Amino acid sequence: MSCEALVQRLGYDCRDVGDRIIAIATPFSFPDGETIQFFLDENGDEVVIHDNADTVAHLMGMGWELDDRKKWRSLKNTVAAFGYELADSGIISGRSPKAMEGDFIARYVATMLAVVDMEREYLGLSDEQIAFVEEVEI
Repeated sequence: MSCEALVQRLGYDCRDVGDRIIAIATPFSFPDGETIQFFLDENGDEVVIHDNADTVAHLMGMGWELDDRKKWRSLKNTVAAFGYELADSGIISGRSPKAMEGDFIARYVATMLAVVDMEREYLGLSDEQIAFVEEVEI
């Protein structure tokens, strides 16, 4: 067993997209099956994580009316509860010392899963519907 093989078996995918930036696709998804992914930018002793505004774009594509910034409040509050920021550009991001990278990434994934729960509630999906979507993806 290798670490790389384990990461792949867990469903994560990682690729370089620049000199210091990597893109990470997680095994987690939004209710419609779209993969949750993010970007890590290593800058010296600091790591920046962001979603390139993909989450807001996804939510708008699912029917959330986010054209008015006042309607972002619940999303902004959810993200902030985990220590991250929703910028006016729609990017969800945060910074951490490189030494705290593991916890930082875990909290980011937890943040995205909280957003998924918000979306499920918004869409009014039952547990049975969610299970069906997850089975169809396989």
